[in-house]
Amino acid sequence: MNPTLLFYNFSFSDKMALVSLMNSLNIKVIEICETDGDQTIGALLGYPGFLKTSVVKNIEGEEPFIYMAHMNKEKLFELIDLLKDHHIDISLKAMQTPMNIHYTMSDLYTHLIEERQQMKGKQ
Repeated sequence: MNPTLLFYNFSFSDKMALVSLMNSLNIKVIEICETDGDQTIGALLGYPGFLKTSVVKNIEGEEPFIYMAHMNKEKLFELIDLLKDHHIDISLKAMQTPMNIHYTMSDLYTHLIEERQQMKGKQ
């Protein structure tokens, strides 16, 4: 499968820059809509066996988010370095795992925010 990046809640200029940068790395991009909160990550990626639901649930949050699928370590580091070089700051990031493809977008987004808050509390 080809490297794929899901993204959510980018400003227009950051969205245009992100799409251009991902095209230069041959990474497929899929934009997540605010109303995709009840969709599983697997469904958003179009995986067989993961069906999109007709339920509309808004994602609670405004921070930009990316989800990286089918990326080896080299591609991942290349992507992160390119985003840094172009000053595209994304505090919420997730890599594909066998477990999180079953999460809904809202659950994963909330989990990442909670995880970050826990990390800040340990500092």
